[in-house]
Amino acid sequence: MTNKSEEFNIKLKWHLPDARKYIFAFISLSIMLLLLYGNTFHAEWHFDDFSNICENENIRIGNLTWSELTKSIYTRDGRLGRRPVAYMSFAINYYFGGFDVFGYHVTNLIIHIIAAVFLFLFIMNTLKLPLLRPYYAHNAYNIAILATFFWAVHPIHVHAVTTIVQRMTSMVGMFYIMSMYFYVKGRMADKKPLGIFCFCLCMGSALLAIGSKETAIMLPVSILVYDMMLIQGHQNIVNKKNILTGVALLFLIITAIVLYVDFSSLIERYTWRSFTMTERLLTQPRVIVFYLSLLIYPQITRMALVHDIDISRSFFDPPETIVATLFIVLAIGYAFYSARKRPLLSYCIIFFFLNHLIEGSFIPLELIYEHRNYIPSMLFFVPIVIFMVNVLDYFSRRKLIQAMAVIAVIVLLADYGHTTYMRNSQLRYAKSLWMENAEKYPNLSRPHGALAKIYREEGNYPMALEKSIKALELGRFANSTEPVVYLCNIGNYYQEYERDSDKALTYYREAERKYGAIPDLDNSIALTMLNKGNLQEARKYIQMALKESPSNTVFLINHGLICLKEGNPGGTIKAALKILSMNENDTSAMVLAAEANRQQKNDSLSIFFWERVLAQEQKRLDAHLALIELYNRTGQEELLIKTTCHLFTLTNRQELKKWVREIRRQSYIHAYIPEEGVIFPIISRVFQSLASSR
Repeated sequence: MTNKSEEFNIKLKWHLPDARKYIFAFISLSIMLLLLYGNTFHAEWHFDDFSNICENENIRIGNLTWSELTKSIYTRDGRLGRRPVAYMSFAINYYFGGFDVFGYHVTNLIIHIIAAVFLFLFIMNTLKLPLLRPYYAHNAYNIAILATFFWAVHPIHVHAVTTIVQRMTSMVGMFYIMSMYFYVKGRMADKKPLGIFCFCLCMGSALLAIGSKETAIMLPVSILVYDMMLIQGHQNIVNKKNILTGVALLFLIITAIVLYVDFSSLIERYTWRSFTMTERLLTQPRVIVFYLSLLIYPQITRMALVHDIDISRSFFDPPETIVATLFIVLAIGYAFYSARKRPLLSYCIIFFFLNHLIEGSFIPLELIYEHRNYIPSMLFFVPIVIFMVNVLDYFSRRKLIQAMAVIAVIVLLADYGHTTYMRNSQLRYAKSLWMENAEKYPNLSRPHGALAKIYREEGNYPMALEKSIKALELGRFANSTEPVVYLCNIGNYYQEYERDSDKALTYYREAERKYGAIPDLDNSIALTMLNKGNLQEARKYIQMALKESPSNTVFLINHGLICLKEGNPGGTIKAALKILSMNENDTSAMVLAAEANRQQKNDSLSIFFWERVLAQEQKRLDAHLALIELYNRTGQEELLIKTTCHLFTLTNRQELKKWVREIRRQSYIHAYIPEEGVIFPIISRVFQSLASSR
């Protein structure tokens, strides 16, 4: 009989063997990854970051309510997005930090650390399975921590961790390995309630993995093969239960593919690729063999964001195609052949190729990206580390050889870590990323085209023109729409640098004739039409651009500018406020809002925005001139004198007049155009007043 004091006394005994070893593994992994990825916290937005995050208005949530969070998982046309979990995580990052990259990078690193921790736990528990325990249990900890370190610090994962949008890849990897870990714990649980709890966690992690990225569809297959090979054992594979499970699983996967994949659009997407479906299938064996070589020999000179790989036209063109294909067939054949004697090695081989199946098959994705190895490589180092540990054990009595082996392992890990750190340094800035890519693969068009855009943003128009022409001449495009960007860049050169709208329009029209309507092209034509005074055509094209990319800041700025020239300051203010809701420090939007309010005689609001502009860019001449005019109009004499005096610490009267005339000559790209007959009399009066007061 229990007394009252014992009635609610639930005694729980927590048993964690070798707790210090686990804690050491978790802390050392975290510290090591923080050291290697700490230089990425301020890395710029790259590549697909812009379309998926920066221009995605659905992730811009105002609070953390469920209705706001679920808004992030839908596309612009109201359809449920394909990767809701990943997009919801972007929305949460936006809520806490807007578009400050710091929070996004910290989140990415935390995901990678958690993935590494669960990989360590999964390998540990795998090596202690009854089937494997006699061979590996005594070295399970050493094998698990070393294999995890090799995977976690490997430079092939840099893009999966450092490129913000590739959180989709690292997040699916995290939930994938969590699901496998919980499956093992549930399968081997002594008590039924614990087993059910772990299976629930396994299912939940699996659903989150599928919600992060479609590649998680192979998770049930990975678990089934794992169970058959490493838990049941080779001799029990062919039985009624496994056959029924396999058939049911195959049915579910086929059903998911049929429901999920739009085969008509799939075929259509091949029409703008530079390869056919057959060519992609033929090329992928060479790509996967290249991935294997990178995993073994990850030198920084061999790694890049975009790789240059020849397309395989047949099994013998190039000859490496048949060699790579035979290698993969033999490797998989060996895995099944040796499954009875070496089940762990066999499973690691099958796991690698199985998880390359989705992105390495018929889907019309680009041919090669390093981040696709995040999940497939998770068990890659397990057999290698087992070999290393066995070597160390073998030479346990020969301390010198053992010490040399340990030093070799440390040097190898240090080399991987150093390469990872250096790759992360290259990803800090878009310019350095594309410059090293162009240096490694000079015959690819994309790196030169990306550099052209960067040079243009820097104001280096001659280099932008040179790189655009180079990209077009090379003709090595990833898709059929890529040349449009380069034709636009050439047109932009003549429009913005040479001030030759007619010649610029020639290039824009050529791109439009060959490739149809594309948002960046529509935006460029809109600006050209604005410069030519054709406001109706300018509005038509900017609306076409905004229809495709309604949150593109550049398009919104130009839309606001067109509204301003049309005499519609209300439309300008609306565009400016939309931009400021996304980025409160966008000075271009502040200028639009300031000038629109000035034209509406809302002097106090105009002053507010111009002062914010000047607070961020203290040398802006247009902000000084606008405020001089407004302070004079509102009778704020002290501020008028202060601003005028500050203006002439930046320039002199002659240079200022020259600048004003130049601004008026290219007025189509400026919101505020000072009138000499208004501004300079005010300035003269201020200096006369100062002179008389002395």
